[in-house]
Amino acid sequence: MKVWMISNFWGLPSRGNGRFDTLMQAMRADGMEVVAFTSSFSHQLKRHLLPNEVPAGFNLIHEPGYAGNASMVRLLSHVSFCKNLVKALRKRLQYERPDLIYVACPPTLTARGVISIAKQFDIPCIADVQDLWPEGLRVAVPKAGHSLFSLATTPWLALENSVFRNAPSVISVSKTYSKRIDTVRRQGETPYYYLGEQVQSIPYCTCRESKRLEIIYIGTLSFSYDIHTFIKACARIKEMFPKAQATILGGGPHEDEFRSLNGQLGEPVTFGGYLPKDELSMYMSSSLVAVNAIVASSATSLPNKIFHYAACGLPIVNSVQGELADLLSCSNAGLQYEANNVASLVSSLTKIMLLDKSQYEAMARGARNMAEKYGDRALIEPAIISHVRRVLDERTSSL
Repeated sequence: MKVWMISNFWGLPSRGNGRFDTLMQAMRADGMEVVAFTSSFSHQLKRHLLPNEVPAGFNLIHEPGYAGNASMVRLLSHVSFCKNLVKALRKRLQYERPDLIYVACPPTLTARGVISIAKQFDIPCIADVQDLWPEGLRVAVPKAGHSLFSLATTPWLALENSVFRNAPSVISVSKTYSKRIDTVRRQGETPYYYLGEQVQSIPYCTCRESKRLEIIYIGTLSFSYDIHTFIKACARIKEMFPKAQATILGGGPHEDEFRSLNGQLGEPVTFGGYLPKDELSMYMSSSLVAVNAIVASSATSLPNKIFHYAACGLPIVNSVQGELADLLSCSNAGLQYEANNVASLVSSLTKIMLLDKSQYEAMARGARNMAEKYGDRALIEPAIISHVRRVLDERTSSL
């Protein structure tokens, strides 16, 4: 069985932990022949890939590139990538034909182009919806501009809906996203498979006595994240618990702004930059509590950092409502706080910091158990592969 996998956010040159990369490895281990198509431009590094950074089996599609994530230049870059991808696929289809095409969405333009080709050549196709776009951009717009934003993005919302409606098969990374897809698709419930982590390879600790009195946040520092609240809350926590530490591991376009606020408040938070995955996991597992700080207007439903936090045995204080809040609650894996509410975050952090040994360790075990039950790629990837085979079986039986 030959599968073409298409995503312009593959994570090259580092690889190793993205959904498509580990899924590709799992598919190959299952006996599938996988050919990868991705962008010549690294979204993470904001530069073009060098020839020695491209592994065997990858086909690079030229993309001009961009400096900022929320910009018209990025949009035009994606348009160019889509056009170049469609040309490359049409050319390759003259002498080679896959059994199935598996494409990431967004970018919605890319997904639509691939779906169109798949239908034209009568090839089964699965769209893997990993984010909602343009809904995800709404968070960057002030409330006063939301009406104008909705009007301006109407064509892009229609494009997204057309992908959901016309894709031969659709899956997503969360129940929340699948419900959004179902409002358009109306073909039963859309399957969802969390992004997850390679949980069994992640070290963890649930012993309270082995933990540092440290609050941790990992991830991107941009407009989608409630970092102002995190820093202000940590300043208050330091007043209440002088020995407490707080650390941000990551970076992003708004880092200077957050560092400035941190300086104004007496630097209650340490900015540690990026760490290699193994080192990051070890550091996290010996911390006390993690924060999932996301602004209320974000369309994010279940960020991947959640399962990394949980796999390390970290209780989680979370601002996202709905699916994730329910998952944490039923797993006894953490507490909620209200986004943009410093007092709310301080209250939830304080509750966890004041838990006795048995209460804390029960919550830490709840977090690890949640990761093992819901977020382990050792379970998720076989389920996706089974879905792929079902799609192919249904196609065969219909011929």
